[in-house]
Amino acid sequence: MLASELTRTVDTVNDVAAGSMGDPETPLGAVVRILNNQLQALNQMEGRVDELEGEVAAIAPAMRRGLV
Repeated sequence: MLASELTRTVDTVNDVAAGSMGDPETPLGAVVRILNNQLQALNQMEGRVDELEGEVAAIAPAMRRGLV
């Protein structure tokens, strides 16, 4: 999924940028911080999508029977 690909990308950037991670004022540190924030937001969205898929799957049989 997109989140796992982004996780790998962020991990790679983090490894390369280990020296500048402590300094968000450097351009690379700023990019790493932004990528980490975006990854966190995508992970939260993915979790919510999974929840919604479960809810839809739970009501799908009733919808097929015309009960909802």
